[in-house]
Amino acid sequence: MSIIEQDIHDLLAERSGVARDRIRGDSRLLQDLGLHGDAAVGFFTAVAARHQVELTALWKRWDRHFGPERLPLVAWLAFLPAAVGGALAGDWLGERLYLTRDGTRVLAIGLAIGAVWLIARLAPRRGQAPIRVDEVVAAARRGRW
Repeated sequence: MSIIEQDIHDLLAERSGVARDRIRGDSRLLQDLGLHGDAAVGFFTAVAARHQVELTALWKRWDRHFGPERLPLVAWLAFLPAAVGGALAGDWLGERLYLTRDGTRVLAIGLAIGAVWLIARLAPRRGQAPIRVDEVVAAARRGRW
């Protein structure tokens, strides 16, 4: 493994939270490593700085690979059932934990927000052209995307 490849694997492990030994050349940044949003921007900025890579072509087509920074529609559609479920679970748990009415409401809101976050996190990201680790390594060797 080359020094460039090692460095990119190290950066990916740091930015994605995925163990370094689980990152392979054919790993997809978004779909397999969960790299998106600010973490993806930070990763590519670090690659550009460390290896003098010109990323203008990538930035111009960023949405093709990572999509917009917003909750998917499925998460918004799940909010009402999550709120109802959170309220029911909050009432049930509140009684067993001897919470006040306000404590039960806070618990219900927290459960609903947690459910929406989980749905958004697990929702498939369709239509995104994957970027593989090997493509990043190749771009670093070329000096341009």
